[in-house]
Amino acid sequence: MKKIKSIYIIPLIIIVTVALIPLFLLLFFKAIDDNTWIDFFGGYLGSIISAIVAGGLAFYISNAESERQRIQLDKQLEAQKKIDIKVQSDFLKKQLIIEKKSKVLTTIMDLNNTLPKMHNYINSNIEMDKEINKEIYDNYAEDVQIIFIGINTTSAFIPEYKEKFANLYIDYLGYEKELRSLVIAKLTRDRELEQGNDLVEIDPGDLKDFVEELKAIAKVRKERGDFKSSKDVDNSSFFINSFSISRDSVEKKYNDLLTKSIDLYKEVDNSLFNDVRKL
Repeated sequence: MKKIKSIYIIPLIIIVTVALIPLFLLLFFKAIDDNTWIDFFGGYLGSIISAIVAGGLAFYISNAESERQRIQLDKQLEAQKKIDIKVQSDFLKKQLIIEKKSKVLTTIMDLNNTLPKMHNYINSNIEMDKEINKEIYDNYAEDVQIIFIGINTTSAFIPEYKEKFANLYIDYLGYEKELRSLVIAKLTRDRELEQGNDLVEIDPGDLKDFVEELKAIAKVRKERGDFKSSKDVDNSSFFINSFSISRDSVEKKYNDLLTKSIDLYKEVDNSLFNDVRKL
């Protein structure tokens, strides 16, 4: 059985006490006439009723005020809880962005270290007419590709840089395509010389015109549904075009790419510094 709360026991005791007082008076003052008792009880009961009403009203008002204060306090606590959750959420988001920017910085640094190694390996070997190990070049190219995949994955959390990273990757693809053409041309020349074949220099402009004709042929065959033949012609045009790519063109693309990558590193680094300072 549940215990009765003290807040209800005290009023109950008062009511019982007040009700018993007239009984004791009747026992000890029996000689008093009936009219006097009627007047007494009338006044007494009126006082009791007034006291009960006043007490009940005060009790009700007190309870209502307590309930109002409790509800208000609950609302304040709930509002504060939401604020705390938002503050904590914002803090965690900022921490996540800082973490991702730090990772992007490390990845761009890897890119800025790997690109010169790949470029200088090819450029120096061509300049000194040394043999190019295609496996070494492919390993460099694969490393750079992995770096860009890492940048793309991480930059999803910092959308303000997503477009810049995408443009950087597009520039890299254009550069790498021409650099690979230099590698193909160098390997082909070395192989032909090793086999004792004479090499004939063709004007780069004539080569480009011939490549455009091959591309037109590939397009017509593709429209006819001859996809295999179209692909073979495309491969031939790419191979022939390799001999029209100049080292100056590749060098310019490399310098532009590396400059853009370094500038992007500085920009992200400054942004990271400001984020850490505001945290």
